[in-house]
Amino acid sequence: MAVVTQQAEQIPKLEERIRELAATRDAVRADIDALREQVTILTLENEVTALEEEVNRLLSEKKTLEEKVASFDPPEEVEDIEKAGN
Repeated sequence: MAVVTQQAEQIPKLEERIRELAATRDAVRADIDALREQVTILTLENEVTALEEEVNRLLSEKKTLEEKVASFDPPEEVEDIEKAGN
């Protein structure tokens, strides 16, 4: 009879342990989901930063080249065409 009583006492303890573990599992899963989302956001932010830097470099290069082109005198042919049009 003592064995049956001992086993009967284990049931609530085991059930409580199952509830605790299930709650811990759920909390860890939620943490993992949040961390995955955070990693995704950080990855996308890094990608945006890298693209912004590349675009800024390209825009700067374009501006420099446009200024360089503008600093040259137009060829005579262009000048003649412009004069003919006026």
